[in-house]
Amino acid sequence: MKSVRQKWASHKTYRKIQKTWQDYTAVSEKSHDVQTVAQRLTIFLDTFDEAYREMIPQAELEESEISVERIYGDCSEIMTTLFSAVE
Repeated sequence: MKSVRQKWASHKTYRKIQKTWQDYTAVSEKSHDVQTVAQRLTIFLDTFDEAYREMIPQAELEESEISVERIYGDCSEIMTTLFSAVE
């Protein structure tokens, strides 16, 4: 069972990732400058990767199995946008 501290850390991580994603989508919709959009995407991906790496040790300490979906929820919107950006 997660402690209050772990739940708070998970919530802060979620909010941080959500904010960087919203920043990226706002810039990608308004800006036609590829460098600016790429920079915001890099910030989002770095934040996501950092948060994921921080969550893995916590998951290893717990006996229950943890998945990316459990940490971040439904990422289908993110993946769809990333794939369209790559095209």
